[in-house]
Amino acid sequence: MLGRVLLQAGRTSPAIGALETAAQDPEFTRPAGLLLASTYYEMRAYEEAIAAATRVIDVDAGNSTALLTRGRSQIAAGRPAEALEDATRILEVDPDHQNANLLKSRSLIDLDRIDEAEKLWINLHTRLSSLDSPDRAAIACGRLARFYNSQNDGPRADDTFQKCLAEYPTHAYLQRWASDFYMRRGEPDRATDLHRRAIEAAPEDLRLWARLANMLVVFGEPEEAEATLMEAATRFDSLESWRLLADFHLERNEPNRARAALETAITKSPSPNQAALFALADLLVGQGELERAREVAAGLTEPVYQHLFQGAVHLQSQDPDAALEELDAALA
Repeated sequence: MLGRVLLQAGRTSPAIGALETAAQDPEFTRPAGLLLASTYYEMRAYEEAIAAATRVIDVDAGNSTALLTRGRSQIAAGRPAEALEDATRILEVDPDHQNANLLKSRSLIDLDRIDEAEKLWINLHTRLSSLDSPDRAAIACGRLARFYNSQNDGPRADDTFQKCLAEYPTHAYLQRWASDFYMRRGEPDRATDLHRRAIEAAPEDLRLWARLANMLVVFGEPEEAEATLMEAATRFDSLESWRLLADFHLERNEPNRARAALETAITKSPSPNQAALFALADLLVGQGELERAREVAAGLTEPVYQHLFQGAVHLQSQDPDAALEELDAALA
């Protein structure tokens, strides 16, 4: 528990010490060891990650999480043959394990066994298609296209994406991959068209609307991006959707329009959302409307936001020393 708390607090070194102690107890070898292995991997301490994962595998030979973490660490440490062994052990039990197949593919590529990596995704797609598993089959098909792209074979990647989309025309995840592919190729029309199709396939996914809007901004079409976010806000009529529109206007230095969106967002929650309340109060302070800002800030019940608001007021009043005191209190 101490190790987990310290990790969440960003204190990695003492967290590792606590977890190493916990891992010595047979009762906690698995949970502490798995957390240690993943932490070491994120720190790029690959040898330590391998050692921690191995201790878990020694007591739980089939632990797929430990095998996967060790395999990824082996790849990062430049030992693809060992990573291939770990991937194979997982796939012997679960041949459709997506992350294990990814690990195996990467291992084969690093071993310069390119043909085998290609066949892996072809065979997986074929098998999943025959098992009437369209969701996983679509993902395997998309992985094959991404494999070709990783090998700098743009034409085959393009052709494969087109075949995949013809077979699975409403699979939003596949459409997102294809959209990203065309973005990197500098084909904005194809990218945005695919993303619109992704929204048609999963209109309830607000993230897709946000991604399309960001894409349109990147391609120099802010008006269309705004229209997309407005449509999403109207359709979802939720705190999150109106916040997206408010953030768009803030980034474009349109405080009045951002303020209107934030005012609407706040009304969409039965209890005032603290982040939205503070964003609106902070915006009002910046516009010099301190009385209205204080009315909004009266709903701030969390101490952090209370201190942040007071800090913003002091900054606006040209009192940086008092602002620092409030900001320090917020950080505390």
